[in-house]
Amino acid sequence: MNNINSNDTIEEIPPPPDPPEPDECCGSGCTRCVYDLYEIQLERYNQMKEKIIEKNKSILKQQQQQNQKVKTDNENHIVESLNSINIKDNNIKKEEEEDNDEDNDDIKIEYLGDDNIAAREYKGFICEKLRYGRITSSSRRLTSSDSPEQVYHMEIETNEPIEYEPGDYINILCPQDSTTVDKLIKKLKLKDNQIITIKQQQQQQQHQHQQQNNINNNKSLSSTLSLPSIISIKDLFTWVLNISFVPPQFFLNQMSNFCNDKNDKEKLLYLSSRAGTPLYNETVVQHHIGFPTLWNKFKSFQPTMEFLILNIPSQSMRQYSLANSPLNQSQDNIAHITFKLVVKNKSNNNNNNNSNINYGQCTYWMYRLIDSLDNNNNNNNNNNNNHNNLIIPFEINHSQHFKLPDDLSVPLILISTGTGLAPFRAFLQHRCHLIKVNGDKHIDHQKLGQCLLFFGCRRKDWDLLYHDELLEFEKDRTITKLFISYSKPVEPALTESSKGRRYINYHIEENGELIYNLVTKKRGVIYICGSSEGIGKSSIQSILNIIKRYNKLQNNNNNNNNNNNNNNNNNNTSSSNSNNINVEDEKTILNQWKENGQLKMDIYN
Repeated sequence: MNNINSNDTIEEIPPPPDPPEPDECCGSGCTRCVYDLYEIQLERYNQMKEKIIEKNKSILKQQQQQNQKVKTDNENHIVESLNSINIKDNNIKKEEEEDNDEDNDDIKIEYLGDDNIAAREYKGFICEKLRYGRITSSSRRLTSSDSPEQVYHMEIETNEPIEYEPGDYINILCPQDSTTVDKLIKKLKLKDNQIITIKQQQQQQQHQHQQQNNINNNKSLSSTLSLPSIISIKDLFTWVLNISFVPPQFFLNQMSNFCNDKNDKEKLLYLSSRAGTPLYNETVVQHHIGFPTLWNKFKSFQPTMEFLILNIPSQSMRQYSLANSPLNQSQDNIAHITFKLVVKNKSNNNNNNNSNINYGQCTYWMYRLIDSLDNNNNNNNNNNNNHNNLIIPFEINHSQHFKLPDDLSVPLILISTGTGLAPFRAFLQHRCHLIKVNGDKHIDHQKLGQCLLFFGCRRKDWDLLYHDELLEFEKDRTITKLFISYSKPVEPALTESSKGRRYINYHIEENGELIYNLVTKKRGVIYICGSSEGIGKSSIQSILNIIKRYNKLQNNNNNNNNNNNNNNNNNNTSSSNSNNINVEDEKTILNQWKENGQLKMDIYN
């Protein structure tokens, strides 16, 4: 807590966290929804705001008291001033003690000695609500070595069956970077194998109890992990606390309370103020500057363990679509995922120095697991320690909306780019198995609904994911028609046709009449999976264009049929009315498709 004296100025309350934009939530019931994150940030902000308000009240009160004590006599004034300083110093100590007591009231930490029974029996962090699997040798890179993007196929195997359906998700818990964890522990002057117990007070427990109720209602693990009662320092910062998070402004304000250096304190207070918001956005936000980096910058920052545990957000699960059907294999204990190695920012230097690249935390960890597996296989290394390092904590999150129809006669229109193909691979495996189980009766009687797959990638020789499988699905009629789009120009020798280089939107709108008729006349369902800024926006615009064109044609045809039974005067009136098709009409129809379950989207940022 800052020292309070009569010369202190009223502290400005930093701006609150921004609420999510209306289009940021996909409405998919994600485990870690943007609104959940906002509520957590807002709760922490309000706690910080109350402390600033109380501090400002104390400053005002002391300033008023000081003004009343000013005397005209210089000697008396000096004596009174000295007394006042002593009094204020005592008040500071009391308020600091009260503030520390307040923090300690939220949480109690006990450091266990080596001779403690509980410390000796500690076997490492295990979350009972999670499953633990190991990656198999079938995990591999899908894109070519010269592709600018790295996409991987990972298979996770467990000892017991995994219950899931196509369209479900797998939530993965990844560890924090070990080097970063070690540096943080060193700054705290603690041992990584130090065992601690964490006791939360009633208010904190009630908050977690409410979170647990939400977990039970959603039948899924919380977006954040609960604090364990006993854990090692290393495991705490590796598995439980998200130490790499990008601190919001109000957290910087709290950091200033633990800085001994005046310059560090002033810089943090400025960054957390409204006046410092532009600089905060240009530096911390734009460059994804995490908490460890900020700690290195502000070297006088010396927090307590209580502060870190209470204010650093808990680890969040990373969500990925399952890329396989449980019906496709005799082994029901394997889950497939498809992921892209995320690159957040990269140096402009034209060299191969990976130290200048900032990768996504979870995808980089999974990439390293696959790389380690390849190295072990190449070296014929069967070391158990290496095998244990390939363990992945996870849980299955059942989708509530992105599901296949039960009826095989319902037409499917699948639209995706990149790793958005993952759930459709599961769909197609599932559909293929059901077709085989039901025999040829659906095909003979033409009851099997059409299945169109529109897939967009950059180049055939770069990132045409699962190409052989897609061709096989088309061959056995699991897919009625496969449309592959390439967005980047390729060498003539690699070009199948001039149409192959067009964007995915071209193929969607080129087949607009078929899509429109499948939805309106055959109860067809459109599925879209991919990034919100990419295929999420562009495909919706293409569908709106399709509705605008073919709904208008349908209305014109209906009017022409009616006009054959009317006189010429009525014909002119109905013809003019048929042209009154506007954007609102298209959006209304689109929303009707959504409400009817005929347009389903699984998009991500």
